[in-house]
Amino acid sequence: MPKLLLILLIAGIPFSSSAQVSDIISVKKKNGRTIKNFYEDSRIAFETKDGEYIEGPIAKIHGDTVYVRMYTVQKVPTLFGTFGFDTLNTYLVNADYKDIRRISVYAHHGAIRQKLGVLMMIAGAGYAVLNLLNGSFFNLPVTDKKNLKTLGISATVFAAGFINNKFLVSSSFSRKKDKIVYAALGK
Repeated sequence: MPKLLLILLIAGIPFSSSAQVSDIISVKKKNGRTIKNFYEDSRIAFETKDGEYIEGPIAKIHGDTVYVRMYTVQKVPTLFGTFGFDTLNTYLVNADYKDIRRISVYAHHGAIRQKLGVLMMIAGAGYAVLNLLNGSFFNLPVTDKKNLKTLGISATVFAAGFINNKFLVSSSFSRKKDKIVYAALGK
């Protein structure tokens, strides 16, 4: 009996140790440094060259093509008269890696941080308009010392919001100078 168990164990070793490695999609910087790799079963969000956004888990990467599993989720009534969400259908969407314009690789910033620059620009412009309207209502010249001080504050807030939008808040997607590379690791 122990010999039979040993033979079965030895015969099963080659089958359990052989596994096929999945192909990968990699996003690299201009200097060749890898930003992020995408494997089978990892989540991906990308924009195609046609402007279509595709997001979901990767079902398979094979032959230069990424297959993403998509879900049809719909609101359905329950027995208690309320509504819940249910997955009605799943399907695969494929895209050639050369058709991908950009991939989401960076962490998403909070909604407040992304909108902060816009809010600061609106506040700065609104404060300047309000100051000019009040000045015209009370017959104060624009070159008045108090008027110039408040216009300077509003211009500073507007400029800080513009700088925040233009230079500080980065998109979560890869940039134009980043390269999307396919690596065939499987057979």
